[in-house]
Amino acid sequence: MSQRALPVVVLVVIGGLMAGCGSESTDPSTVAPEEVVAATAADQSYEIAFVEETIAAANAGDYDEWISHFAPDALIPLNTLADVSVEDHFRFEVAIGTTRTMAEPCKMVANSVECELTIENDLFASAGLAPTLTSAFFFDRAGKIITVNEDFSSDLGAFFTGYITWMKEAHPDAHAQIMEAEAIPYMLMTPVNAPVFLAHVDEFVAQSAEYPKP
Repeated sequence: MSQRALPVVVLVVIGGLMAGCGSESTDPSTVAPEEVVAATAADQSYEIAFVEETIAAANAGDYDEWISHFAPDALIPLNTLADVSVEDHFRFEVAIGTTRTMAEPCKMVANSVECELTIENDLFASAGLAPTLTSAFFFDRAGKIITVNEDFSSDLGAFFTGYITWMKEAHPDAHAQIMEAEAIPYMLMTPVNAPVFLAHVDEFVAQSAEYPKP
């Protein structure tokens, strides 16, 4: 396995990025105990390099390479409560130019590989946001990623709540297109809807007292 430099990374576990307008994470305790395994000292360098390659594949927009790093039954924290496939959410993140930069090298923490990442994309740039998150990658016995636990910045929830609420009043047709019509609505983060998310953000920021952030 080759290790390579990661100038920026995108991971659609940005999808974890926002399921709805609150933060979302996957609890590794929901995975069967025999599925998540602790790394031995000999495994640690392999697992760290494997995670870095996973992130690099996402950054390159290579869905097939990225998804090949996950176990077939992996819990991937994307927009799971809305009618959006893992691949569509991945391609949404590519479409809005999402990148993740490592704040520091990934490291082993207990039985997972933990990475501190800074998220940047065209949507957040307009609002002056570059939130950070911690992603913890857990492995199964076959050496594949079984789940990812993401701790997202509260800044993301506040931004999306404000943007979607404003859009409902200012651009109701656009709002209807990107929101799931459920009792608890969720954003439909798909490649088709990416231009809609981007089209109105500058107008929202111009009318907002909260953005852009300095």
